[in-house]
Amino acid sequence: MAFTPKFLDSLTPKGKPYRLMEGKQLPGFGVQVSPGGKVTFIYLYRTPTENKQRVMTLGGYYGTGRDGLARDGGLSLSVLV
Repeated sequence: MAFTPKFLDSLTPKGKPYRLMEGKQLPGFGVQVSPGGKVTFIYLYRTPTENKQRVMTLGGYYGTGRDGLARDGGLSLSVLV
């Protein structure tokens, strides 16, 4: 699923926070939607020594034009982790 500005603007809050992942195109990259409606870009990864899943917050989505910045950050982080 591609995180287009139209798609991100259409996300609605639910009773509990939920996550949507980009899929195979960018493994580990996704968004989390809070009950208040805040959309935050996240990156899920595993630590090599502990093999525990961790969540890195990349930043919030505040409307059209912001998702490209977090997407580029997710790509560069996947190389480091």
